[in-house]
Amino acid sequence: MARNGSQRTGEKYSGHQHKSSTKGNFHLNEDFLVFSFKVTPCNKKYSHDWASCPCSHVGERATRRDPKRYHYLPVACEHAKQRQECPAGDKCPHAHNLFEYWLHPMRFRTEMCMFRSKCDRPVCFFAHSRQELRPLEAGLPPTELPMSATINVQTI
Repeated sequence: MARNGSQRTGEKYSGHQHKSSTKGNFHLNEDFLVFSFKVTPCNKKYSHDWASCPCSHVGERATRRDPKRYHYLPVACEHAKQRQECPAGDKCPHAHNLFEYWLHPMRFRTEMCMFRSKCDRPVCFFAHSRQELRPLEAGLPPTELPMSATINVQTI
């Protein structure tokens, strides 16, 4: 999938190398997805497609708090679920958007992708094989957001 300018999937973003899967599709490094994707501010000084840029942009709905700096849980904020601005802001102990929810270190790849090995999303929050599947931490509630693209693990 072509990116704006000379960047394409498989090239470096902000010093983080993509890794290729056996299908020939490219996926961002797991650590980059969990800790930097839509966290690191974009330094491009020209107009470009925010959806294809892995960095955060002022005013972008996908921008998320750094999970190393802000200690929030991958549990949906009641205000965010109602599409309201959270009065606690960055101090809120809960996720404010899908990216904070699904890319959180405690929630990332804890459910199977409904497309499994046929998934062609440039960024997918879900596991595509049992090897990628991570256990849900004890005490963390099961998925509560209706936007999940999951299948029952028992059917694999």
